[in-house]
Amino acid sequence: MDPTEATPSTGTAAQPEPSPQPRASKYASVLFQQKEVYDIGPFRFPVYETLTPTESRAYGEYQKAAAAKQLKSVTFARTKAKELGLKTREVLNALRDPNNELHDDLIYDNVEQFNKLQDESDLTQERNVFIMTVMQSRGSVKLPPEGEYIKTKDWTLEDTLGLLSVADDIFEFINWEISGWPPTTTENTEEVTTAPLEIQQPTSITTD
Repeated sequence: MDPTEATPSTGTAAQPEPSPQPRASKYASVLFQQKEVYDIGPFRFPVYETLTPTESRAYGEYQKAAAAKQLKSVTFARTKAKELGLKTREVLNALRDPNNELHDDLIYDNVEQFNKLQDESDLTQERNVFIMTVMQSRGSVKLPPEGEYIKTKDWTLEDTLGLLSVADDIFEFINWEISGWPPTTTENTEEVTTAPLEIQQPTSITTD
């Protein structure tokens, strides 16, 4: 299947489903010419140095979830900042840095709120849905005994949860596809250029 035409499956009924996807343009494939392949264990991925339309929509959903959860962190920090006579950014920095002199007091004095915030800010589920979409969109796997690569278009959330170490590597690979590849050739692929950056959460939310 052409990567630009892949549509995520629903995984299982117990898991949240990706948003319905519109039909991809039949002309989109001309923009996604495979430059090389990237291997992660038995899995293989074509390198496009960008996201396919299906992957871009899934990543947009991931970003929206990240922004919503980031807002909760900022709201919590603003409340504490007003109580303590500090700036919101000072509270955010203190919460993120264990070496900050305010960190322990903020945590211990607000342990229930902080634990709830941590749970609400977790992006593991959204990340796993995004990885599932990537596997369905462009993944393939070499299965014995034939040793030929077959498409993983039937990949589910359970597959992702069962192979978390591989999922981390897949997320790193897509990070490079979004932000740029390392300047040196790795053992997994060839002729990569540019430098990698971490996938950033949205920065549109402002603080005082």
